[in-house]
Amino acid sequence: EAVTDTAFTPTGRLLASTSLDHSVLVWDVESGRELMRMPPGFGHELPVRCVAASPQDNVICTGGDDAFVRVWDLRSKQLIRKLISHTRSINTCAFSADGSCIITGSEDCSARLWDLNGGLVHAFE
Repeated sequence: EAVTDTAFTPTGRLLASTSLDHSVLVWDVESGRELMRMPPGFGHELPVRCVAASPQDNVICTGGDDAFVRVWDLRSKQLIRKLISHTRSINTCAFSADGSCIITGSEDCSARLWDLNGGLVHAFE
């Protein structure tokens, strides 16, 4: 299905992509080889709309129509956090410069600031 977003990790070695088929994929840029696939049912249960890479190079976050933010560890290939607060699709996500926070924007007409260690910090409505 259609690819909805892409993001390079800071080193440029890896590329993450999201899709309408609910999947999140991670690719090796040099070889073009798929390294990791978070298939439907394992992560998002509806289309995935956005992806962002942490400055630490080993973490990505994703958001989509299920209104959840998911944070993935690329080393362990595991979901490490599921952030819940939005009530509609998440269309955009980004990490802070130090990688400690994520900002998300949603069709619920709000942006949310998340601390990766403590959860929701602030809702901008």
